[in-house]
Amino acid sequence: MSLQVNPLSIISILTLRYDLTTTSPIQKLNWTDFSQKKVSNPEKTVQDMISNYYLENLEKKSNVGISLSSGVDSTLLLALLKQAIPKLDVNSFSIRFSDSLDETKNAKKNCR
Repeated sequence: MSLQVNPLSIISILTLRYDLTTTSPIQKLNWTDFSQKKVSNPEKTVQDMISNYYLENLEKKSNVGISLSSGVDSTLLLALLKQAIPKLDVNSFSIRFSDSLDETKNAKKNCR
């Protein structure tokens, strides 16, 4: 069986644009699928959750790759990764599409 993929769908997905022409394999969730927890320090809780994930899943790796934009989210994840596992060799990459904003120069600054 050959899978036919619309190139415009791939561009939409890779540039984080929602594509109505595709069906997601991920189960649709609504608010009743989540539980609420009272957290006294949400910033610290999220930071600890990310750092613990890194330690549990990446500490035994010799190198990993991370996709960087010039945004806060990828920069924060890289910073937390380097803080949690300082000796880990992290390879970063940034993708620029012909019809999108070029963030590669600013993303490169986050690698230093």
